[in-house]
Amino acid sequence: MEGGIDVTVLFFASLDEVAGCRERAVRLEEGSTVRELVAEVATMMGEDFLREFSRVPIQFAVNEAFVREQQVLHDGDTVALIPPVTGG
Repeated sequence: MEGGIDVTVLFFASLDEVAGCRERAVRLEEGSTVRELVAEVATMMGEDFLREFSRVPIQFAVNEAFVREQQVLHDGDTVALIPPVTGG
């Protein structure tokens, strides 16, 4: 896609398990938001990923700063998808 942006998506905890990887490069249209990135990733990763993503509240970080789904992304951004972490 001409005039697009390239972002790196980082998957943590249960999301990297269903994604089958810790990170993935994604190309989006300029002006895309985190919400649009999530929709693209869900399409790429399939039903298991979407089910896990919908199961728990996910936090989003762009370049190590927490953001909302409406955040506009820029070329070269790194987006972390962070589900709650539990442990004992």
